[in-house]
Amino acid sequence: MREGIEHISGDATSGARVHVFRRLLDDERAVRVRALAQAADRRWLDRSEGLVVALLDTVGSDDERRRLATAIQSDGRGATWHIGDLADHPVLVVSRSRLDGDVEDVLASAAHRHGHPAARFATAAVAPDEDDIRPAVREARLLLEDPEHVTPAGIRALLDELPVPIDLIRRASPGAFALWRAGDRQQLDTVEAYLDAGARVSEACRRLHLHRTTLYYRLDNLPEPVRAELADGVRRSVLHVALKLLRRRSGPAEAARVTDG
Repeated sequence: MREGIEHISGDATSGARVHVFRRLLDDERAVRVRALAQAADRRWLDRSEGLVVALLDTVGSDDERRRLATAIQSDGRGATWHIGDLADHPVLVVSRSRLDGDVEDVLASAAHRHGHPAARFATAAVAPDEDDIRPAVREARLLLEDPEHVTPAGIRALLDELPVPIDLIRRASPGAFALWRAGDRQQLDTVEAYLDAGARVSEACRRLHLHRTTLYYRLDNLPEPVRAELADGVRRSVLHVALKLLRRRSGPAEAARVTDG
C-alpha cells in the first residue's frame, strides 16, 4: 500500500510518534501490527472502545487538505491523529473513548470551524480486538468511491480480494460473461441496478430514473442466457456476484479475449 504513505503531519509530535504512525500504513502486515501495538502501549491510541479511521475528502488542494487534517488533529487533543495520506486523502485515526459524540459529527464540526463546511469524511470502525487498521482504511476508501453506498464497503473489499479468473466467472455465469463481453453499457447498468435493488421493479426504476414500462422492455430484450439466470434464484445471485467481480477486476477487452474453448 505504498500509495498511502505520502505525508504525515508532525506538528507538535515527537519523532518516535511520527515514525510509529507512519508504519500504521506500511505495506507489510507485520509492521502495521507492531506499530498499532506500540501506539496503544504508549497510549497515543486507546483501543479499549475501538478506533475509527476517517478519510478526508474536501474541495481544495492537497496542501489545503493536509492543513485541515493538521488543524483537526490539534482540536482533537490526543483523540484524533493525522497518520498519513491515501491517494491525497488525509487519513485520520480517532480513539472512540477520547471523543464525546458521534465521530463523523465531531469531525464535520471541526472542519466547519476551520472554513471547510463542505468537507466529507468516509469512516470505518476498527474493533478493540483488531490488530491492523488497513482493512478499515480500505473500507473507508471504498466508501469515498461509492458515496451512495449501493454496494456495502465490506462486500466491495471482499470482491477486491477474491482472485477469481475470468474463465471461471464465464463458466459460473454465462449471462454475466455475455453482458460484459458485449460491452452494452445500457444493458449492464440495467441488469446491475435491477439486481442491486433486489429484483424490485419500483426500486430499480427509481435508481435508473426509468418508467416501469421501459424497464420491462429492457429486461425482456436481454440476451437469453441473462434472462434465464434472472429467472432462477440461485443463478440470479451468481449473476449478481459475477457482474460485481467483472466490474471490479477486469475490463471488457480482457473478457473478450477469453474464448469458449
